[in-house]
Amino acid sequence: ARLSHGAQRFSIDASSITSELTANANRLIDLNRDLVHQSGDVGIVVLASPGELDQDNSLGNRPTCMMHLSTLPFAKLNQWYKDGTDLWIGTFQAVPNACWPNQIKSRSRLPYFLSDAISSAMRADSLSVLTTSRGTISDTSVANLLLVDEKGHFMSPPK
Repeated sequence: ARLSHGAQRFSIDASSITSELTANANRLIDLNRDLVHQSGDVGIVVLASPGELDQDNSLGNRPTCMMHLSTLPFAKLNQWYKDGTDLWIGTFQAVPNACWPNQIKSRSRLPYFLSDAISSAMRADSLSVLTTSRGTISDTSVANLLLVDEKGHFMSPPK
């Protein structure tokens, strides 16, 4: 549903491929059963583009799709959840909603990658916090942020 919604926003007709996605995802998992077993779980990344150009440079009527597995770093996540980690306010900003709608799960990963590379160079296993164009905190490359005060109360940013 998320892929279809995002595709619609970019005038990509995903109706011809959505029925194939589950079958292809299951095949990808079957082909990588050892990796899935070793990792405990994986994410599946699906990319769609409007399609290949025909000989007359017009788009074909079927989108081009790619998918790959991404292992989930459970040991590192467990360490972060149990012990926490250092967070650094990065110099890179999250892609503004005006540029790329937040509800579409196809955001650029480049600001996260660049920001984490800088924070990891300062201290291993640390993460960067991206900010918004308004100067507020956004999120990290691996999680949304939740603030807890010294009394253990959860806090959310003011609306």
